[in-house]
Amino acid sequence: APYLDILTDLLFLKNSWEAGFFPATNGSLTSDNWWPNDRMWSRKYIYIRNANVLFENIDKFKRQVPDADLNNYKGQARAIRAFLYTRLMQIFGDVPLVTKTLGVNEWPAKNTADEVISFIMNEFDQAIVELPAEPGDAKHGRLTKYAAYVLKARAAMYVAGFYNKPEYYTIAANALKEVVNAGKFELFQKSGDP
Repeated sequence: APYLDILTDLLFLKNSWEAGFFPATNGSLTSDNWWPNDRMWSRKYIYIRNANVLFENIDKFKRQVPDADLNNYKGQARAIRAFLYTRLMQIFGDVPLVTKTLGVNEWPAKNTADEVISFIMNEFDQAIVELPAEPGDAKHGRLTKYAAYVLKARAAMYVAGFYNKPEYYTIAANALKEVVNAGKFELFQKSGDP
């Protein structure tokens, strides 16, 4: 995960905008500090809960919203939820896999990394089906199927390397091949680059 090198002796940041990392750099970081608890755990599960609420309620709007739009919303929420689980898995390994809204007194158990990995890959596959190839409203920041392919490839490469599952390199390569073969993208070049 980005910035996790700050938790080692490889990196030291002292910029004011990196204030959340001061406990890591001054040796006072614990599991109770706001940064690991809030930024790395709680917020991700808040966003996952928001996606779960959407999935539990979106079909109520079938007669009011075109199917293509509903699928787009589902695909965006699904890709974001899969990305959040990817990040949680990168930071914590085995995490609770929550796919419905929970009651106040419900405490889910951790799932194995294999269960989380399977869920992530299935979520990205479904998001790729649901998302459009082009953002329909021309707004920046909307996910397309190609963004989901790239996020899936990124997750698969992490799984291949960290969990020593080389078959996931093929999954990553196949996902990226879809992006390349679409012919819609090119590498960014600065002026003067060959």
